[in-house]
Amino acid sequence: MPGHHIVKRSRDIMAHLIHDPVQDRYLLDEVALIRVKRLRLGEEYKNYIIRTLRPGGTILILKCTYKWPSFSLGARSLFQVGGFGDTDIREYVDGGPRVKQFLAEENSRFHYWKMPDLKQVVAPEAEWGFDEDLDEDIGVFAERNGYNVCRLYFDHPESLSAPTADFYRAWYKERGIESRRLMADCFSQMSPSWALHTASIPYWMAFNTKRSLDG
Repeated sequence: MPGHHIVKRSRDIMAHLIHDPVQDRYLLDEVALIRVKRLRLGEEYKNYIIRTLRPGGTILILKCTYKWPSFSLGARSLFQVGGFGDTDIREYVDGGPRVKQFLAEENSRFHYWKMPDLKQVVAPEAEWGFDEDLDEDIGVFAERNGYNVCRLYFDHPESLSAPTADFYRAWYKERGIESRRLMADCFSQMSPSWALHTASIPYWMAFNTKRSLDG
């Protein structure tokens, strides 16, 4: 497993091998998708914070508590089937009418996805979930160096999208700007500066899916 070679080089990271038979279906024959999640700051990040943040400053942690059932591949290596999107967690694991229809449309001879015979654990979702080990390491580092820590918890990748849009609307109103524009950013295609240049209200979507559209 490629992730084993990655984690052997550093004890500060966790490797998540992702196999998403829906959203990444046409990549899986050619690509192994691995998300690397940091468990500790490491010396580079510690030195960067010390250089740029004065003692008494605040480290802000954005803690997405979104979790996903995964399979253990050994020390600091996990295998995750599926991921955040329109397909529900249980549909990946247990199948269902939508899965059966999807596989039929894809001309598959299967009606559901068979899970590997490995130890199952519930872990932070590979792409969005925040690992508690990193929180603990940041806390120890902050205490030793005289920093404060502020944690912003949210349980879903898009949980902050609507509150952020409301904040921008209120902020524009305070400045006498009546905004009638909505800027819908998607995944990594974000442009905060253009939201300000055009006085648009930004709404971030994780993907171009019906669930994000409904939000």
